[in-house]
Formats: sequence, C-alpha cells, structure tokens
Amino acid sequence: MRRIVVLAAALIAPVHAASAAEAEVAAAHHPAAIAVDSEVGFHHGGYGVAVGLDAEWEGFGLAANVDTLRLEEEAGEHTPWQESVVIASLLPGFEVAGGRAGHVRVAAGLDGIFAQGHAWVGPALALQIDAGLFGPIGAELMAELTPLPFTRVDAQAGLAVHLAALDLRGGWRHLELHDNGLVDDEDHDDVLDGPYVGVGMHF
Repeated sequence: MRRIVVLAAALIAPVHAASAAEAEVAAAHHPAAIAVDSEVGFHHGGYGVAVGLDAEWEGFGLAANVDTLRLEEEAGEHTPWQESVVIASLLPGFEVAGGRAGHVRVAAGLDGIFAQGHAWVGPALALQIDAGLFGPIGAELMAELTPLPFTRVDAQAGLAVHLAALDLRGGWRHLELHDNGLVDDEDHDDVLDGPYVGVGMHF
C-alpha cells in the first residue's frame, strides 16, 4: 500500500508542477491589451499636450499618437508669438523581449508634422523599454527618430506607477525638430527639454 501511495505521488507531482508553470506563464502573458494615455510637457518658452492609443495582441502592437506643441518664437526684437506644431505618428511594432522584469519593443511606421500651413510625412523608427523596479514602480525609456524629409529626435526617460488599470508617469523629455530648409530654404531648428507628467489606463 505504501508503494502505491509513493508511486501515485510521483505521478501526480509533475502534473502539479506543470499546472503551476502554465498558470505562471498565463498570468505573465497578456494576449490582447489596449492602453489610452495623455501627457503634458513643459519646456522653455512653451508646453505640449500629447494623447496616444496603443493596441497589442500576441506581441504585435500598433501605436497612434498626436502631440501638440506650443513654441515661443521671436517675431521682432521684443515681440514673441506662439507657434503651434502638431506631430502625429502611426507605428506598428512588436515585442522583441519580455517577461516579469520588463519589455523591449521596436516599431517602424510613419511620422507627420504640421506647422505654418505646411505638412510633411516621413518614415519613423522607435524603441521602447519598460523595466520593473520595485512594487508597482517601474522605469520607462523611449526613443524615436524620423530622418527625413524633416528630422525629429525624440527621447524621454521617467518613472511610472501602475495602480491596477491606472498608470501614472513622469520624467524628462528631449525633443529636436529640424525642418531641413523645407519652409523657406533655410534651416529652422527647435530643441526642447523639460519635464512631463501623464496618466493612462489599460484594459
């Protein structure tokens, strides 16, 4: 009888181990997710407001973002005026590494800029890294490059607090915009640095 009990335990133990492993993988893997977020950023001479929608399924994702910037320009010796610049991007991507420690995603798509009655669209590449630190607090890194016809270099680093379906984030953003002479055959450059805060929800 004792041998039967030992044999049964030996047969059942791997089943429980496999079930626990499968449950752990299922808990860590989210086949489908949708996230909506908004951010407000501040920089010398202006501010920016951004809204975004991210959808992900089985490691593949699609991110759509619209960023409105207010830039202070000098129209005369002491007469600043506000210029509005809208940046819109559509970036399909996929997760190249992921787990409990964090995620690494790459994306490639289109980036558009609209300013002063002009509009340009170019290819864009993006990299996003999320890493858990402790408890609900994590680190977020993002970088995006549009090489032509205009040049956009966008990078931000910050912290996020994940509270159930609510995400709170804040950090520092560096943004460079170069029109490469598209407006009037002269190069116009904007370099913006400043803090940002944001809130989002994921489902």
